[in-house]
Amino acid sequence: MSGDRVKLLLVDDREDNLLLLEALLGGVDVDLLEARSGAQALEILEQHDVSLALIDVQMPNMDGFELAEKMRASQRTGQVPIIFLTAASREQHRVFRGYEAGAVDFLFKPIDAHILRNKVGVFVELGRHRQQVAHQLEAVRRAEDDLRFLAKASEVLGGSLALEETLNDLGHLVVPRLGDWCALSMLRPDGSLGEHVVVASLDPAQEDLVREMRKRYPPRPDSESGIYRVLRTGKRLLLDVTDETLTRIATDAEHLGILRRLHLKAALILPLMERGKTVGTISLATSESGRTFGQREIDLAEELARRASMAIENARLFERTQNAVRTRDDLLAIVSHDLRNPLGTIMMAASTIVDPKPVDHAARERNNRIEMIRRSATRMNRLIDDLLDFASIERGNLRIECQQHDAESLVRESLEALKPLAAAKSLDLVGETKGGELRLSCDRERVLQIVSNLVGNAIKFTPSGGRITITAEASRGMVVFTVADTGQGVPAEQLPHIFDRYWQAKQQGRTGVGLGLSIVKGLVEAHGGRIWAESVVGRGTTIHFTLSVAPAPAAAVSHA
Repeated sequence: MSGDRVKLLLVDDREDNLLLLEALLGGVDVDLLEARSGAQALEILEQHDVSLALIDVQMPNMDGFELAEKMRASQRTGQVPIIFLTAASREQHRVFRGYEAGAVDFLFKPIDAHILRNKVGVFVELGRHRQQVAHQLEAVRRAEDDLRFLAKASEVLGGSLALEETLNDLGHLVVPRLGDWCALSMLRPDGSLGEHVVVASLDPAQEDLVREMRKRYPPRPDSESGIYRVLRTGKRLLLDVTDETLTRIATDAEHLGILRRLHLKAALILPLMERGKTVGTISLATSESGRTFGQREIDLAEELARRASMAIENARLFERTQNAVRTRDDLLAIVSHDLRNPLGTIMMAASTIVDPKPVDHAARERNNRIEMIRRSATRMNRLIDDLLDFASIERGNLRIECQQHDAESLVRESLEALKPLAAAKSLDLVGETKGGELRLSCDRERVLQIVSNLVGNAIKFTPSGGRITITAEASRGMVVFTVADTGQGVPAEQLPHIFDRYWQAKQQGRTGVGLGLSIVKGLVEAHGGRIWAESVVGRGTTIHFTLSVAPAPAAAVSHA
C-alpha cells in the first residue's frame, strides 16, 4: 500500500462543503484527499489506496451515483466503501438507487458531526487492519521469495565441488538479485590478494571495466576502506558512493575516470570465511538501477556469503582429498611395481636354495630360515594385494567377473586350501553345503578370497582345539555362506565396527593393517550381496554373507 496512514476521499463540487467536512473530521487521524468532480476523484483513486470515500450525490457532469458505478466497475477501486452525502429528499427510490450503485450508507445534510465521526471511525479502523494484513502478507511474500533464492543458492553452490566453478556459479547467481554487478576475490596461500576470480554483471562492458580497473589499480593493503579492510576485520562494509568518495579512493585521474564510468551508487563488501579465517570477499554494487542496500538486502547477502563460505570450504576440502587420493594412488603404484619385483626375486631365490634332502642339523636349520624368509615374503605380497584391493574398492572400480559356479566346489576348494593353516594351530576346519546343488553367479577367485580372509581371521582368534565351520545354503533367492568359529568372540560394543577400515580387536596385538574384513565387505557388496556378523563373548563369532543365485537356464522349446 502507498504510505502507512489511512486515507479518506472527500468528493463534492462545492468548496464550502469540503471545508465543512474537513472541520467535522478534524479529530480523526487520517489523510484527507479532496476532489471537486467525479473525474478528479477517479484520478485520485488511481494514485492512492483509499479506505473510505465520502461522495456528494448532487454533482454536475458526473453525479455521485455514476461515480460509484464507475468505481465498482474497476478492479482497483471496486472494494472501496462509499458513504453518500445528500441534501436531497429521503425518497426510498433514491436511497435504493444509491445502494444499487454500491453505497454502504447514506448521510443526510445537515450532517451530525458525532454520527459522521463514528461511522468514519469504523472504516478507518477497518482500513488500518487491512493495511496491517497487507503488510504482513507482503512480509511473508518477501520471506518466501528470500527463502526460494537461498534454496536456489544452496542448490547451485552444492552442484559442484570444483572451487572455480562454485565461485563462478555464485557470482552469476547474485546478479541482478542483490546487485547490478558482483566481484569475488580470494586470498592466495601467501596471504596476498589474487585477481578477481569472478566478475558478473548484466552488462558485459561493465565486467570488462571492473577487470581492467582491478588489474591496473589493485586494492592497496593499507587502505582504510574497501576489500582489505574487510579482510582485516572480517566484518561487512557498506558504502554510499558519491563523487567525493570516488575522488578520495582514486589513485589518479585515469582511475577516477574508470570509477565514474561504473556509475556506482552503493557498494556492499562481505567476508568469505573458512574455519574462522577470512579467505576472500564478495563485493556487490548498484549502479544504473539506483537500488540501495536496505536491511533486507544486507541480511540476505550475509546469509548468502555464509553459505558460500561453506561451499568454498567444502570445495577446498574436496580438492585436498583429491590430492591425497592421487598421492595414495601414486604410492600404491610404486608399491605394486617397485616392491613386487624384489619380493618375487626373494621368493624365487628362497625356493631355489632350499635343500630338498637335508642330511644334518645345519642343513635343516638353514631350510627353516629359508622357509621363514619365504613366509615373510608371501605375507608382504598378501599385504600389497590387500592395499591394492582396498584402493580399488575405494575408487569404485573393483573388477568383478561373474560366472556360474556351484557352492559345493567353492566350499570344498576353500577347505583344501585352508586346512593346513588350521591344522598348524590344532583347529578343526569343516564345511558342508545344505539343500542339494546350489549354483550361484560370482567371481570365483574373489569368493575364495572372501572365505580365505574370514577363515584366516577365525584361525587368528580361535584357541587351539577349537572348531571353524564353513556352510552354504539357499535362502530367499540368495546363497548364504557362513563362517563360524568357537573363538573368544567380539564384545557387543565393538561388533558394529568390525568391517570398518583399519579396525582391529583391541585385546589383540597388531598382526596386520586392519583391512581384511573391510576388503571382505567391499568384495561382497561388489557382488550385490550383504554381510553381517553375530558374536557372543567366550563362545565365538559367526559371519554371514550372501551371493546371488544363478538364473535358471531357459527351457528348451520343442518344434512339432
